[in-house]
Amino acid sequence: PVAMSLFASFISAVAILGITAEMYTYGTQFWLISFGFVALIPMTAHVYLPVFYNLKLSSIHEYLELRFNKPCRLIASACFIIQTVRKKRLI
Repeated sequence: PVAMSLFASFISAVAILGITAEMYTYGTQFWLISFGFVALIPMTAHVYLPVFYNLKLSSIHEYLELRFNKPCRLIASACFIIQTVRKKRLI
């Protein structure tokens, strides 16, 4: 579930629609982002996923509550909601 959640957050409908606009605007410079993804995918698989698997957690919000406290989890959830609403408004 954690791997699927991470994948779904990277590849969303907003990203699919936005990538074409970015390619049109910035051209081949946009391909430089792929170098970051090449480094990001193995790092996620070998650093983050084992931590979540060993703790038997299914989301980052559960980790924040376990590591810190419930107010920290609520703040992170609020930030995510605000970020998502802002993205949708821009489109």
